[in-house]
Amino acid sequence: MRDRFWVDEVLWSQGRAAVQLIEQVFLEAGGVKAGGPSREQERARQQRLAHAGGDADRGGALGSSHMGSWEVLWTKSTYAIPAARAMRPGQLVSAVIGLNCLTMKKRLLLTLLQAYGPAGAAALTPRSFALPEQLEEWAAWVARQGPRQLWMLKTGQDAGACVAQQYVTDPLLVLGRKCHLRLWVLVTAHCPMRAYLHKRGLVLFSSEPYDPAAPLPAASTYSASPAHHHKPQHTMHDRGVHHSLTAPPPPPASHVTNYAQNANSLVWGLDQLQAHLGPATWAALWPSLCGACARALGAARGALAEATAWLRPAVQEYGFQMMGVDFLLDRSLHPWLLEFNSSPSIMVQHDQPDCRTLIHEHKYGMLRDTWALVRRRVWRPEEADGGAGGAEGDGGGAGGGGRGYWRRHAVRQAAVAERAEEEALAGTEYESLRPYLPPPE
Repeated sequence: MRDRFWVDEVLWSQGRAAVQLIEQVFLEAGGVKAGGPSREQERARQQRLAHAGGDADRGGALGSSHMGSWEVLWTKSTYAIPAARAMRPGQLVSAVIGLNCLTMKKRLLLTLLQAYGPAGAAALTPRSFALPEQLEEWAAWVARQGPRQLWMLKTGQDAGACVAQQYVTDPLLVLGRKCHLRLWVLVTAHCPMRAYLHKRGLVLFSSEPYDPAAPLPAASTYSASPAHHHKPQHTMHDRGVHHSLTAPPPPPASHVTNYAQNANSLVWGLDQLQAHLGPATWAALWPSLCGACARALGAARGALAEATAWLRPAVQEYGFQMMGVDFLLDRSLHPWLLEFNSSPSIMVQHDQPDCRTLIHEHKYGMLRDTWALVRRRVWRPEEADGGAGGAEGDGGGAGGGGRGYWRRHAVRQAAVAERAEEEALAGTEYESLRPYLPPPE
């Protein structure tokens, strides 16, 4: 029987373009789209409601309002919460609640600091301070290190959150350009942690050759006033951190590798970077990338456990989440963790046909492998125990366990799902992060 999927398209401002690739993966795997109106359809529905005198209600467009219509819900983390609390065995949502401790910029820093302390956190991500809480510590650090330091002021969606992060001034240059890596991590469970890093990924380049002498936007002063924390991310020269700050102009193009701001610059796949660096160098770099991802995920265990206790999901193995993770390599090939993204772009956009083809191949391959790893946890009620009506027999293993099996043996769900993933892993390009995870405390 075909798996039914629902895509909460209305949550993405780009509309269908933002979810088209995952729909393609589900359909080509034999799935059938059960729902998820487009933004245009939802806008028309809201207008009809308004004309009829009804209250606007976006919830009617979301899969969490149609629990009996799907086996797989592709949505954003916040909107997965009501679904996770009402799910039946055999359903999956594309979120693991609690991973925002990594995907929110300030919480990522605080999570790493709590787990590993200042020195451990600074080994993973460039030296950073959470503002305004660590303003005095930042000022003391600046005073000890001397003048003319460069810092990134990173703001996020979480109100009032700001991170001062030391600017990496010795980036690895490839073809004379600055670049960063966009990788994809898949988390399928948190206790025990099951996580994977995909061997495909993108190398995103600046649009111009790197010029270390290019004048960076400078802010000679800093204020801890709340208004500052909502200003765009930018670079500042340290000349003291106690005054007022105005948002500077954008940095020079040779320093920017942000794909959203630099959409049509050069893009490589990881295989091209591997060929450029050579087999021996790549053989040392890849485990470092795996280790950095694993250490960040290990730091999140406590927050994930707290989130699960708060969530009280109806099904233990309720979800999976694919996250983007960005790294900047310095000249010594140390991978500096920049950020996690809870809903990374799976759109295929580029002016150059060859780059567009490459982006499609890598994102499609990653999404196909994501579904391959988790799809054995999906089944419909009428499939329970091999017959209609859902008899309460014990059923089989990961692919064929019926409703009675999953309910009466809830404590074994993790082990069953893990075996299913291990069986599917060999057919994908994901690598398990288990060998790299720090032991739980």
